[in-house]
Amino acid sequence: MTTQVKPSLVTDEVNESKGSSNPSTSASNDRIFAPLNIPWYRRCQTLTLVIWWLSPWYCLYLTFHLLFFDRWYSTICILLYMAWMYLFRTFPKTGGHRQQWLRKLIWWEWFSDYFPIHLHKTCDLPPDRPYIFGYHPHGIIALGAFGNFATEATGFEKLFPGINARFLVLNSNFQIPFYDLFLTMMGLCDASKESCNYILKQGKGNSIVLVLGGSKEALDAHPSSKYLGFEKLFPGINARFLVLNSNFQIPFYDLFLTMMGLCDASKESCNYILKQGKGNSIVLVLGGSKEALDAHPSSKYLLTLKNRKGFVKVALTNGASLVPVFSFGENDLYDQVPNPRGSKLRSLQMSLQKMMGYSLPLFHGRGIFQYKIGLLPNRHPINTYVGEPIEVPKLAPELITSQLIDEYHTKYMDALTHLFDTHKAKHGDVNSSIVFVDDPSR
Repeated sequence: MTTQVKPSLVTDEVNESKGSSNPSTSASNDRIFAPLNIPWYRRCQTLTLVIWWLSPWYCLYLTFHLLFFDRWYSTICILLYMAWMYLFRTFPKTGGHRQQWLRKLIWWEWFSDYFPIHLHKTCDLPPDRPYIFGYHPHGIIALGAFGNFATEATGFEKLFPGINARFLVLNSNFQIPFYDLFLTMMGLCDASKESCNYILKQGKGNSIVLVLGGSKEALDAHPSSKYLGFEKLFPGINARFLVLNSNFQIPFYDLFLTMMGLCDASKESCNYILKQGKGNSIVLVLGGSKEALDAHPSSKYLLTLKNRKGFVKVALTNGASLVPVFSFGENDLYDQVPNPRGSKLRSLQMSLQKMMGYSLPLFHGRGIFQYKIGLLPNRHPINTYVGEPIEVPKLAPELITSQLIDEYHTKYMDALTHLFDTHKAKHGDVNSSIVFVDDPSR
Protein backbone atom coordinates (compact mmCIF):
# COMPACT_ATOMS: atom_id res chain seq x y z
CA MET A 1 0.00 0.00 0.00
CA THR A 2 1.34 3.40 -0.99
CA THR A 3 1.39 6.18 1.60
CA GLN A 4 1.73 9.87 0.88
CA VAL A 5 1.91 12.62 3.51
CA LYS A 6 0.61 16.19 3.12
CA PRO A 7 0.51 16.62 -0.67
CA SER A 8 1.76 19.99 -1.84
CA LEU A 9 -0.26 22.67 -3.51
CA VAL A 10 -0.44 21.54 -7.13
CA THR A 11 0.88 24.17 -9.48
CA ASP A 12 1.03 24.82 -13.19
CA GLU A 13 2.25 27.59 -15.44
CA VAL A 14 -0.94 27.76 -17.51
CA ASN A 15 -3.08 28.73 -14.52
CA GLU A 16 -0.35 30.56 -12.60
CA SER A 17 -2.76 32.66 -10.60
CA LYS A 18 -5.12 29.79 -9.73
CA GLY A 19 -2.66 27.09 -8.66
CA SER A 20 -4.53 24.38 -10.58
CA SER A 21 -3.07 21.00 -11.47
CA ASN A 22 -1.76 20.06 -14.87
CA PRO A 23 1.13 17.70 -15.60
CA SER A 24 2.40 19.63 -18.61
CA THR A 25 5.59 21.64 -18.40
CA SER A 26 5.83 25.32 -19.10
CA ALA A 27 7.63 24.60 -22.35
CA SER A 28 4.35 23.36 -23.79
CA ASN A 29 2.28 26.37 -22.74
CA ASP A 30 1.21 29.19 -25.05
CA ARG A 31 1.70 31.89 -22.41
CA ILE A 32 5.08 33.63 -22.65
CA PHE A 33 5.12 36.15 -19.78
CA ALA A 34 3.99 35.64 -16.21
CA PRO A 35 0.77 37.49 -15.27
CA LEU A 36 0.98 40.34 -12.75
CA ASN A 37 -1.59 38.91 -10.34
CA ILE A 38 0.40 35.84 -9.26
CA PRO A 39 -0.20 35.08 -5.54
CA TRP A 40 2.61 35.90 -3.12
CA TYR A 41 3.15 32.27 -2.11
CA ARG A 42 3.94 31.38 -5.72
CA ARG A 43 6.40 34.25 -5.90
CA CYS A 44 8.01 32.84 -2.75
CA GLN A 45 8.28 29.44 -4.42
CA THR A 46 10.03 30.96 -7.44
CA LEU A 47 12.31 33.02 -5.18
CA THR A 48 13.56 29.87 -3.42
CA LEU A 49 14.61 28.35 -6.74
CA VAL A 50 16.32 31.57 -7.84
CA ILE A 51 18.36 31.80 -4.63
CA TRP A 52 19.09 28.06 -4.70
CA TRP A 53 20.53 28.46 -8.22
CA LEU A 54 22.56 31.56 -7.34
CA SER A 55 23.94 30.41 -3.97
CA PRO A 56 27.16 28.72 -5.21
CA TRP A 57 27.89 31.67 -7.52
CA TYR A 58 27.37 34.13 -4.68
CA CYS A 59 29.75 32.11 -2.51
CA LEU A 60 32.36 32.28 -5.28
CA TYR A 61 31.84 36.03 -5.59
CA LEU A 62 32.15 36.46 -1.82
CA THR A 63 35.36 34.45 -1.79
CA PHE A 64 37.03 36.51 -4.52
CA HIS A 65 35.80 39.76 -3.00
CA LEU A 66 37.27 38.91 0.40
CA LEU A 67 40.44 37.62 -1.23
CA PHE A 68 41.25 40.54 -3.53
CA PHE A 69 39.04 43.55 -2.81
CA ASP A 70 38.52 43.72 0.95
CA ARG A 71 40.74 44.63 3.90
CA TRP A 72 44.00 42.79 4.55
CA TYR A 73 42.66 40.86 7.53
CA SER A 74 39.76 39.59 5.39
CA THR A 75 42.31 38.25 2.91
CA ILE A 76 44.20 36.48 5.69
CA CYS A 77 41.00 34.97 7.08
CA ILE A 78 39.84 33.62 3.72
CA LEU A 79 43.32 32.20 2.98
CA LEU A 80 43.31 30.41 6.34
CA TYR A 81 39.82 29.11 5.67
CA MET A 82 40.79 27.80 2.22
CA ALA A 83 43.92 26.18 3.66
CA TRP A 84 41.75 24.38 6.21
CA MET A 85 39.34 23.33 3.41
CA TYR A 86 41.97 21.69 1.27
CA LEU A 87 44.30 20.32 3.96
CA PHE A 88 42.34 19.37 7.07
CA ARG A 89 38.61 19.24 6.35
CA THR A 90 37.07 15.76 6.70
CA PHE A 91 33.31 16.23 7.19
CA PRO A 92 32.27 15.58 3.53
CA LYS A 93 33.55 12.00 3.99
CA THR A 94 32.46 11.49 7.61
CA GLY A 95 28.73 12.10 7.51
CA GLY A 96 28.65 15.91 7.44
CA HIS A 97 27.28 18.19 10.17
CA ARG A 98 23.57 18.08 9.48
CA GLN A 99 21.48 20.78 11.18
CA GLN A 100 17.80 19.86 11.44
CA TRP A 101 16.70 23.46 12.05
CA LEU A 102 18.11 24.39 8.64
CA ARG A 103 16.54 21.40 6.88
CA LYS A 104 13.11 22.18 8.41
CA LEU A 105 12.89 25.85 7.40
CA ILE A 106 9.65 26.89 5.66
CA TRP A 107 11.97 27.90 2.82
CA TRP A 108 12.22 24.25 1.78
CA GLU A 109 8.45 23.88 1.97
CA TRP A 110 8.25 26.57 -0.72
CA PHE A 111 10.99 24.76 -2.65
CA SER A 112 8.96 21.52 -2.72
CA ASP A 113 5.65 23.26 -3.45
CA TYR A 114 7.16 24.88 -6.55
CA PHE A 115 6.95 21.63 -8.54
CA PRO A 116 5.35 20.14 -6.30
CA ILE A 117 7.25 17.12 -4.92
CA HIS A 118 5.33 14.13 -3.52
CA LEU A 119 6.96 11.30 -1.55
CA HIS A 120 5.26 7.88 -1.60
CA LYS A 121 6.01 5.10 0.89
CA THR A 122 5.33 1.59 -0.43
CA CYS A 123 6.51 -0.39 2.62
CA ASP A 124 8.07 -0.03 6.07
CA LEU A 125 11.85 0.01 6.47
CA PRO A 126 12.99 -1.53 9.79
CA PRO A 127 15.75 0.62 11.36
CA ASP A 128 17.78 -2.43 12.40
CA ARG A 129 20.18 -2.26 9.44
CA PRO A 130 21.94 0.25 7.16
CA TYR A 131 20.48 1.07 3.72
CA ILE A 132 21.69 2.26 0.34
CA PHE A 133 18.94 4.19 -1.48
CA GLY A 134 19.48 4.26 -5.25
CA TYR A 135 17.72 7.28 -6.81
CA HIS A 136 16.53 7.22 -10.45
CA PRO A 137 16.55 8.95 -12.87
CA HIS A 138 19.28 11.56 -12.48
CA GLY A 139 17.50 14.18 -14.55
CA ILE A 140 19.48 17.35 -15.22
CA ILE A 141 20.33 18.15 -11.58
CA ALA A 142 18.31 15.64 -9.48
CA LEU A 143 15.99 18.24 -7.93
CA GLY A 144 13.58 15.58 -6.67
CA ALA A 145 16.40 13.85 -4.81
CA PHE A 146 17.43 17.12 -3.17
CA GLY A 147 13.88 17.98 -2.11
CA ASN A 148 13.21 14.54 -0.63
CA PHE A 149 16.53 13.68 1.02
CA ALA A 150 18.44 16.95 1.61
CA THR A 151 15.52 18.75 3.28
CA GLU A 152 12.67 17.80 5.61
CA ALA A 153 10.05 19.29 3.28
CA THR A 154 8.94 15.73 2.57
CA GLY A 155 9.35 14.53 6.18
CA PHE A 156 11.53 11.48 5.42
CA GLU A 157 12.53 10.86 9.04
CA LYS A 158 8.93 10.76 10.26
CA LEU A 159 7.94 8.31 7.53
CA PHE A 160 10.94 6.05 8.14
CA PRO A 161 11.72 6.28 11.88
CA GLY A 162 15.23 5.23 12.87
CA ILE A 163 16.70 5.55 9.38
CA ASN A 164 19.55 8.07 9.20
CA ALA A 165 19.98 8.61 5.45
CA ARG A 166 22.75 10.71 3.88
CA PHE A 167 22.50 12.08 0.35
CA LEU A 168 25.86 11.56 -1.43
CA VAL A 169 27.03 13.95 -4.16
CA LEU A 170 30.20 14.48 -6.21
CA ASN A 171 33.18 15.74 -4.24
CA SER A 172 33.44 18.75 -6.59
CA ASN A 173 30.37 20.22 -4.85
CA PHE A 174 32.46 20.61 -1.70
CA GLN A 175 35.22 22.62 -3.41
CA ILE A 176 33.34 25.96 -3.21
CA PRO A 177 34.24 27.85 -0.02
CA PHE A 178 31.27 28.43 2.33
CA TYR A 179 28.97 26.50 -0.03
CA ASP A 180 30.53 23.27 1.27
CA LEU A 181 29.40 24.18 4.79
CA PHE A 182 25.85 24.71 3.56
CA LEU A 183 25.86 21.26 1.92
CA THR A 184 27.13 19.44 4.98
CA MET A 185 24.62 21.22 7.26
CA MET A 186 21.90 20.01 4.89
CA GLY A 187 23.24 16.46 5.41
CA LEU A 188 24.92 15.94 2.04
CA CYS A 189 28.13 13.90 1.84
CA ASP A 190 30.82 13.02 -0.69
CA ALA A 191 29.73 10.16 -3.00
CA SER A 192 33.04 8.28 -2.77
CA LYS A 193 33.52 4.64 -1.81
CA GLU A 194 35.28 5.71 1.38
CA SER A 195 32.37 7.95 2.36
CA CYS A 196 29.85 5.18 1.64
CA ASN A 197 31.74 2.64 3.71
CA TYR A 198 32.17 5.07 6.62
CA ILE A 199 28.45 5.85 6.80
CA LEU A 200 27.29 2.24 6.40
CA LYS A 201 29.63 1.02 9.14
CA GLN A 202 28.10 3.35 11.74
CA GLY A 203 25.48 0.75 12.63
CA LYS A 204 21.88 -0.25 12.03
CA GLY A 205 19.65 2.21 10.21
CA ASN A 206 22.50 4.25 8.74
CA SER A 207 21.76 4.60 5.04
CA ILE A 208 22.91 6.35 1.86
CA VAL A 209 20.95 7.65 -1.15
CA LEU A 210 22.69 7.34 -4.55
CA VAL A 211 21.70 8.87 -7.92
CA LEU A 212 23.19 5.96 -9.85
CA GLY A 213 23.03 7.37 -13.40
CA GLY A 214 25.25 10.35 -12.71
CA SER A 215 25.57 13.46 -14.87
CA LYS A 216 25.91 11.41 -18.06
CA GLU A 217 22.35 10.18 -17.58
CA ALA A 218 21.24 13.83 -17.60
CA LEU A 219 22.20 13.95 -21.27
CA ASP A 220 19.30 11.58 -21.90
CA ALA A 221 16.84 13.48 -19.69
CA HIS A 222 14.24 14.79 -22.12
CA PRO A 223 10.51 15.50 -21.24
CA SER A 224 7.72 12.94 -22.75
CA SER A 225 3.70 21.25 -0.53
CA LYS A 226 3.58 21.62 2.14
CA TYR A 227 5.56 19.08 4.23
CA LEU A 228 5.30 15.90 2.19
CA GLY A 229 6.66 13.61 4.84
CA PHE A 230 9.86 11.54 4.40
CA GLU A 231 10.47 11.99 8.12
CA LYS A 232 6.87 11.05 8.87
CA LEU A 233 6.72 8.11 6.47
CA PHE A 234 10.11 6.70 7.51
CA PRO A 235 10.63 7.74 11.17
CA GLY A 236 14.09 6.94 12.49
CA ILE A 237 15.73 6.65 9.07
CA ASN A 238 18.76 8.97 9.09
CA ALA A 239 19.49 9.38 5.38
CA ARG A 240 22.58 11.18 4.01
CA PHE A 241 22.52 12.67 0.51
CA LEU A 242 25.97 12.17 -1.13
CA VAL A 243 27.20 14.60 -3.82
CA LEU A 244 30.34 15.26 -5.88
CA ASN A 245 33.25 16.51 -3.79
CA SER A 246 33.56 19.58 -6.08
CA ASN A 247 30.46 20.99 -4.38
CA PHE A 248 32.52 21.36 -1.20
CA GLN A 249 35.30 23.41 -2.82
CA ILE A 250 33.46 26.77 -2.73
CA PRO A 251 34.12 28.72 0.49
CA PHE A 252 30.99 29.36 2.61
CA TYR A 253 28.88 27.21 0.26
CA ASP A 254 30.55 24.14 1.77
CA LEU A 255 29.26 25.25 5.20
CA PHE A 256 25.72 25.47 3.87
CA LEU A 257 25.97 22.00 2.30
CA THR A 258 27.30 20.36 5.45
CA MET A 259 24.57 21.99 7.58
CA MET A 260 22.01 20.55 5.18
CA GLY A 261 23.61 17.14 5.82
CA LEU A 262 25.15 16.61 2.37
CA CYS A 263 28.29 14.48 2.18
CA ASP A 264 31.02 13.65 -0.33
CA ALA A 265 30.00 10.73 -2.59
CA SER A 266 33.30 8.85 -2.17
CA LYS A 267 33.92 5.25 -1.13
CA GLU A 268 35.48 6.45 2.13
CA SER A 269 32.42 8.57 2.92
CA CYS A 270 30.01 5.69 2.19
CA ASN A 271 31.89 3.23 4.39
CA TYR A 272 32.24 5.75 7.23
CA ILE A 273 28.54 6.61 7.37
CA LEU A 274 27.31 3.03 7.08
CA LYS A 275 29.50 2.01 10.03
CA GLN A 276 27.95 4.60 12.40
CA GLY A 277 25.18 2.37 13.73
CA LYS A 278 21.49 1.57 13.33
CA GLY A 279 19.49 3.61 10.85
CA ASN A 280 22.43 5.39 9.22
CA SER A 281 21.92 5.31 5.47
CA ILE A 282 23.18 6.97 2.30
CA VAL A 283 21.32 8.34 -0.72
CA LEU A 284 23.10 8.02 -4.09
CA VAL A 285 21.95 9.21 -7.52
CA LEU A 286 23.50 6.10 -9.05
CA GLY A 287 23.44 7.23 -12.69
CA GLY A 288 25.72 10.11 -11.83
CA SER A 289 26.65 12.97 -14.11
CA LYS A 290 26.81 10.70 -17.16
CA GLU A 291 23.12 9.87 -16.88
CA ALA A 292 22.30 13.60 -17.03
CA LEU A 293 23.16 13.47 -20.74
CA ASP A 294 20.14 11.18 -21.24
CA ALA A 295 17.70 13.38 -19.30
CA HIS A 296 15.10 14.10 -21.98
CA PRO A 297 11.31 14.22 -21.49
CA SER A 298 10.29 10.88 -22.99
CA SER A 299 8.32 7.70 -22.36
CA LYS A 300 11.63 5.81 -22.41
CA TYR A 301 13.96 6.33 -19.46
CA LEU A 302 17.64 5.58 -20.18
CA LEU A 303 19.36 4.64 -16.91
CA THR A 304 23.15 4.36 -16.73
CA LEU A 305 23.20 1.29 -14.52
CA LYS A 306 23.97 -1.78 -16.61
CA ASN A 307 27.69 -1.90 -15.78
CA ARG A 308 27.67 0.21 -12.61
CA LYS A 309 28.13 -2.27 -9.77
CA GLY A 310 30.36 -0.56 -7.23
CA PHE A 311 27.40 0.25 -4.98
CA VAL A 312 26.63 -3.48 -4.71
CA LYS A 313 30.14 -4.19 -3.44
CA VAL A 314 29.77 -1.41 -0.86
CA ALA A 315 26.45 -2.98 0.22
CA LEU A 316 28.05 -6.43 0.60
CA THR A 317 30.96 -4.96 2.57
CA ASN A 318 28.61 -3.31 5.07
CA GLY A 319 25.56 -5.60 4.98
CA ALA A 320 23.43 -2.68 3.75
CA SER A 321 20.04 -3.41 2.19
CA LEU A 322 19.49 -1.94 -1.30
CA VAL A 323 16.38 0.23 -1.76
CA PRO A 324 15.31 1.31 -5.29
CA VAL A 325 13.81 4.82 -5.56
CA PHE A 326 12.15 6.16 -8.73
CA SER A 327 10.87 9.69 -9.40
CA PHE A 328 8.30 10.24 -12.13
CA GLY A 329 8.65 13.76 -13.53
CA GLU A 330 12.37 14.27 -12.83
CA ASN A 331 13.21 14.27 -16.55
CA ASP A 332 10.41 16.73 -17.35
CA LEU A 333 11.83 19.72 -15.49
CA TYR A 334 14.08 20.88 -18.35
CA ASP A 335 14.26 20.63 -22.14
CA GLN A 336 17.63 19.50 -23.49
CA VAL A 337 19.19 19.95 -26.92
CA PRO A 338 18.94 16.61 -28.80
CA ASN A 339 22.20 14.68 -28.30
CA PRO A 340 21.66 11.07 -29.41
CA ARG A 341 24.42 8.59 -28.65
CA GLY A 342 26.98 8.67 -31.44
CA SER A 343 26.27 12.29 -32.42
CA LYS A 344 29.05 14.91 -32.57
CA LEU A 345 27.50 16.84 -29.68
CA ARG A 346 27.35 13.72 -27.52
CA SER A 347 30.98 12.88 -28.33
CA LEU A 348 32.02 16.40 -27.32
CA GLN A 349 30.03 16.18 -24.10
CA MET A 350 31.61 12.84 -23.23
CA SER A 351 35.10 14.23 -23.88
CA LEU A 352 34.41 17.20 -21.60
CA GLN A 353 33.02 14.85 -18.97
CA LYS A 354 36.24 12.82 -18.95
CA MET A 355 38.32 15.99 -18.50
CA MET A 356 36.20 17.73 -15.85
CA GLY A 357 34.56 14.83 -14.00
CA TYR A 358 31.00 15.94 -14.73
CA SER A 359 28.94 16.36 -17.89
CA LEU A 360 27.61 19.55 -19.51
CA PRO A 361 24.09 18.98 -20.87
CA LEU A 362 22.74 21.86 -22.98
CA PHE A 363 19.37 22.56 -21.42
CA HIS A 364 16.87 25.29 -20.69
CA GLY A 365 13.84 25.71 -18.49
CA ARG A 366 11.94 28.91 -17.74
CA GLY A 367 12.82 32.37 -16.49
CA ILE A 368 11.60 34.45 -13.57
CA PHE A 369 9.08 36.55 -15.51
CA GLN A 370 8.62 34.45 -18.67
CA TYR A 371 8.11 30.76 -19.39
CA LYS A 372 10.04 30.02 -22.58
CA ILE A 373 13.72 30.05 -21.66
CA GLY A 374 15.88 30.29 -18.55
CA LEU A 375 17.66 28.23 -15.90
CA LEU A 376 14.74 27.76 -13.53
CA PRO A 377 13.05 24.34 -13.79
CA ASN A 378 9.58 24.04 -15.28
CA ARG A 379 6.76 23.52 -12.78
CA HIS A 380 6.04 19.83 -13.11
CA PRO A 381 4.97 17.37 -10.37
CA ILE A 382 7.68 15.01 -9.10
CA ASN A 383 6.32 11.77 -7.61
CA THR A 384 8.97 9.78 -5.75
CA TYR A 385 8.38 6.13 -4.82
CA VAL A 386 10.54 4.33 -2.24
CA GLY A 387 10.52 0.60 -3.07
CA GLU A 388 10.98 -2.55 -1.02
CA PRO A 389 14.47 -3.27 0.36
CA ILE A 390 16.69 -6.05 -0.94
CA GLU A 391 18.46 -7.72 1.98
CA VAL A 392 22.22 -8.07 1.43
CA PRO A 393 24.56 -10.15 3.65
CA LYS A 394 27.64 -8.63 5.25
CA LEU A 395 30.76 -10.37 3.92
CA ALA A 396 34.50 -10.06 4.30
CA PRO A 397 36.17 -8.50 1.21
CA GLU A 398 37.83 -11.80 0.24
CA LEU A 399 34.42 -13.52 0.09
CA ILE A 400 32.87 -10.99 -2.31
CA THR A 401 33.03 -12.48 -5.80
CA SER A 402 32.07 -11.02 -9.17
CA GLN A 403 29.31 -13.65 -9.44
CA LEU A 404 27.82 -12.52 -6.13
CA ILE A 405 27.99 -8.87 -7.19
CA ASP A 406 26.25 -9.72 -10.48
CA GLU A 407 23.54 -11.63 -8.58
CA TYR A 408 22.57 -8.70 -6.35
CA HIS A 409 23.01 -6.21 -9.18
CA THR A 410 20.44 -8.18 -11.20
CA LYS A 411 18.10 -8.33 -8.19
CA TYR A 412 18.35 -4.56 -7.83
CA MET A 413 17.56 -3.89 -11.50
CA ASP A 414 14.60 -6.30 -11.33
CA ALA A 415 13.27 -4.57 -8.19
CA LEU A 416 13.65 -1.14 -9.81
CA THR A 417 11.82 -2.32 -12.93
CA HIS A 418 9.00 -3.75 -10.80
CA LEU A 419 8.68 -0.48 -8.86
CA PHE A 420 8.51 1.49 -12.13
CA ASP A 421 5.99 -0.84 -13.79
CA THR A 422 3.75 -0.86 -10.70
CA HIS A 423 3.28 2.92 -10.59
CA LYS A 424 3.92 4.21 -14.13
CA ALA A 425 0.22 4.19 -15.13
CA LYS A 426 -0.50 6.78 -12.42
CA HIS A 427 1.94 9.31 -13.85
CA GLY A 428 1.89 9.23 -17.63
CA ASP A 429 2.14 6.71 -20.44
CA VAL A 430 1.20 3.16 -19.46
CA ASN A 431 3.53 1.99 -22.24
CA SER A 432 6.55 3.87 -20.86
CA SER A 433 9.64 1.82 -20.03
CA ILE A 434 13.12 1.97 -18.57
CA VAL A 435 16.20 0.84 -20.49
CA PHE A 436 19.44 0.02 -18.68
CA VAL A 437 22.49 1.23 -20.61
CA ASP A 438 26.25 0.95 -20.08
CA ASP A 439 28.53 3.65 -18.79
CA PRO A 440 30.71 4.03 -21.93
CA SER A 441 33.76 5.05 -19.89
CA ARG A 442 33.89 1.64 -18.15
